[in-house]
Amino acid sequence: MIQRKETIYASFILYYEYSNKIKQDLFHQLETWIDSYFEYYEIILINNTIYTRSEILQHLNPNFKDILFLDLGGNHLQNQALRSGIDFSKGDSVFIIADSNVPDLINQLKNMYEYHNKGYDIVILNTPYSKWKHRLFLKFISKLSKDKISQHHDLLFLVSKRVVNIYSLSTSRIFPITTLLRNTGYSIFELHYRPQNKRRSLLSKDEYTLYMITFSDFLPQFAFTITIFCFIISLLGIIYATIMFLFNKNVVQGWTTLFLLLSFGLSGIFMILSILVRYLGLFCKEIQNTPIYSVKQITKL
Repeated sequence: MIQRKETIYASFILYYEYSNKIKQDLFHQLETWIDSYFEYYEIILINNTIYTRSEILQHLNPNFKDILFLDLGGNHLQNQALRSGIDFSKGDSVFIIADSNVPDLINQLKNMYEYHNKGYDIVILNTPYSKWKHRLFLKFISKLSKDKISQHHDLLFLVSKRVVNIYSLSTSRIFPITTLLRNTGYSIFELHYRPQNKRRSLLSKDEYTLYMITFSDFLPQFAFTITIFCFIISLLGIIYATIMFLFNKNVVQGWTTLFLLLSFGLSGIFMILSILVRYLGLFCKEIQNTPIYSVKQITKL
């Protein structure tokens, strides 16, 4: 019995990076499944490395020659790279394969599509972060933020066309795709699994900084409180030194304590200034009139 193909137009976005090199046999299996499962489809391969088109072509050796190849030149963050694929996609349902190393990838995609057909506009496959401090950190940040923040490492996405339309309106250069999708307002379903190799599900130092600075509404209040506290400590230090000078009639006495208090106050103030500088840097990055990503070459494999 011949299996009836799905008649929707499906887009598949594959992310190719140094830490996420797509294996040739997996790519061939994925090609075969897509062609046998969907009547209409497109495959978009995002190259975020310095490898050339010919090198990628030799490595993957695709069976089909109508794969859209987006060469970004290897100088983009993953969120920016995935954004390029989403913007170029034309499908009614868009599969975003951010990590091709997911075990049993094809069955995972099938499972996600089943939930997608049940009415969910967004289906996400993710895995918990392996280190407890990463999980605790994200749980803490999510409590402080007004945005919906994922406490898991997202690997695969399946989104509807209307989600893509809303997502494409965003001009953010720093917000992760996981957060932007979760805050579109559309229905979402998350699938969880535990990988055998837990070393891959770690929170990087850049992600630490990004989540803390970008999402936490607690930081401005915390910075303001620390600034006031340090100012009061410094003011008390000056009053203390003045009293010591008036009563002891000696300039030397009390100044050691004064400098300790002033050092504490100034260190707090400089810490706040560093936070403000970081905020200003992110703000300037958001408002600068430059493309979110740049594509060096658009060809067919």
